[in-house]
Amino acid sequence: MPRKRAARRPGLPAGTFGPARRRQIAAVLLCLLTGPGMAQVDAVSSVQPGRLFVEFANRDVRVIQGKTGLTVFDRAAERYGVQSIVKAFPFLDAIARERMLTPAMESLRFIYSVEYSAPQSPEVMARDLARDPGVILAEPQPVRKVTGLTSENPDDPWFTTQGYLGHIRLPEAWEVAKGGQSRVVIAIIDSGVHWEHEDLRENIWTNPNEVPGNGVDDDNNGFIDDINGWNFRTGQPDAYGTGIFATHGTVVAGIAGAVTNNGLGIAGAAWNAQFIPVNAACVDGASLCHALAGVVYASLMGADIINCSWGGYGYREVEHRVFQAAFAEGALAVTAAGNDGISEDLEPHYPSGYAVTLSVGATARTSDVNQFNYGRSVNVFAPGSRIFTTLPENRYGFQSGTSMATPLTSAVAALVKTAWPDYTPGQIREQVRLTAHNIDAAQPTGNPGEFGRGRVDAFRAVTETAGPAVRLTAMEFANQHGSPEASSGDVITVQAQFTNYLGHASGATIALRTEAVFVEFIKGEVAGVSLAYG
Repeated sequence: MPRKRAARRPGLPAGTFGPARRRQIAAVLLCLLTGPGMAQVDAVSSVQPGRLFVEFANRDVRVIQGKTGLTVFDRAAERYGVQSIVKAFPFLDAIARERMLTPAMESLRFIYSVEYSAPQSPEVMARDLARDPGVILAEPQPVRKVTGLTSENPDDPWFTTQGYLGHIRLPEAWEVAKGGQSRVVIAIIDSGVHWEHEDLRENIWTNPNEVPGNGVDDDNNGFIDDINGWNFRTGQPDAYGTGIFATHGTVVAGIAGAVTNNGLGIAGAAWNAQFIPVNAACVDGASLCHALAGVVYASLMGADIINCSWGGYGYREVEHRVFQAAFAEGALAVTAAGNDGISEDLEPHYPSGYAVTLSVGATARTSDVNQFNYGRSVNVFAPGSRIFTTLPENRYGFQSGTSMATPLTSAVAALVKTAWPDYTPGQIREQVRLTAHNIDAAQPTGNPGEFGRGRVDAFRAVTETAGPAVRLTAMEFANQHGSPEASSGDVITVQAQFTNYLGHASGATIALRTEAVFVEFIKGEVAGVSLAYG
């Protein structure tokens, strides 16, 4: 774990290097590896009213009639009219009785959902509850928005309208790997999927350990009769959405998971990989209130790829931990970078801003011109304009947005998993990244280096051995007194951890770079680094 030291010059504001500040600094520091085996290291949403996530220091805390026994917490809870304190992911207890969970997933068992009636904002409530020393974390529950609705060749009749598939070389990739050849599963966490669509139903995932319609939780996972996914909005087995709000999930599912080579409709980009539909919508169906529960469920049910065509602005600790837990469970989340036409380096979008995900921007239909969010932190780009796909009630139509580019990339990730079944989520992500094509030259405004690794190339992704793939996976800061506090003139020690996912790296140099004039590096470079992979 190489260590770097930097002295702060006068003029740097005092502050604390908390999680948000660390992410800002990590975005400023450009970490490069050079030399043999050269590789480059890449460096407020809406909230649910009246709801919080809370984690207690004592994992054995007992909640009795809305009381925890924590003096400060219970007083604040009474003042705010707390109505319930329940586990946020209760089904994890059922699964933990059946098998050992990863440490990351196990930690989510002790996150509680607190519901209160007072008119105060969740931000104010969270700060008040966090005053109790027995509370590790208190934060609002996010509401994420879906990112877009603007309205061997298979024999699917509308395949000829899907020219964007050729642009990312999917037909060539299908000659090497088809999702239907393996047990690869893509989860669609969205606003509901009309999975009985004529061009979807044959690829629907079926829970092999659940007996249909017997009213029993046969596999002891906390869900009764979850044969084809789950509807967290209604608490029922079906993952259907209603009305216009089901459109988004059906659109996304069709792009990745429509039945290919069936003489109907369109060609799904994953060529018959199975998909799990998970309805994570709020009560009104318009936004996603249960996305995190959906991600946890999908990863525990064996999804290899989790498609997240949604997001928002503002970091949330519990959300971050959910995606880390899914990653540790063996699932790669492919996430939409957003449609606002802004740099994610300046205003991070989540969950695409979490390092464990594969973040996806969108270009024009058959060209590489960026049309939505961009930045170094966006991993790859795929076509997202006028994508022809499934609509509810056996209909088809064109849709645009990063929501459309994301399932195209999820499909490529599924093909990589098919080609290399033993690849971990990190290896799949890096394989897709490193085989992408640079698209800087295609941008009319220039901005070189602000378009991630470029456009995904499905054929390269399933045929080339990429590597090395070195990523910055952890970073910590402390001043000369060992504190995360930082004041002008302090000497700050930066401790960085790197992970190499693909291909051995040797003779590398790790360096810190910043454009900030108030930072002076005492030691900002370490040479001759070798990094094994795996």
